[in-house]
Amino acid sequence: MIPALKFVHIAGLAIWCAGLLMLPMLLARADNPVREGEAARMRIFAHHAYNACVSPAAVIATVAGGALLFGRWAFEPWMFAKLGLIGLLVVLHAYVGHCVARLGEAG
Repeated sequence: MIPALKFVHIAGLAIWCAGLLMLPMLLARADNPVREGEAARMRIFAHHAYNACVSPAAVIATVAGGALLFGRWAFEPWMFAKLGLIGLLVVLHAYVGHCVARLGEAG
């Protein structure tokens, strides 16, 4: 059970982090379109990527990580450092979501 849970946690974290790296590039591309209609496509793609891929991966990574934390009782000093980094990821996730929403409203 624990190896499968670890796999789910690491896969969710990889998708979450990759999405948080990809979305700012999409938003920058939407600000400087090369072709007609490209900005609208980038905004729609960023919106769907955030809502359908990155946010569910964040929830899956967080839930699986919490289950691993309490399943192994790993309350070690390194775990608290890791939880601090996860807090930074959550703040970055919220900021990117705000930027996606603001760009979608601005048109």
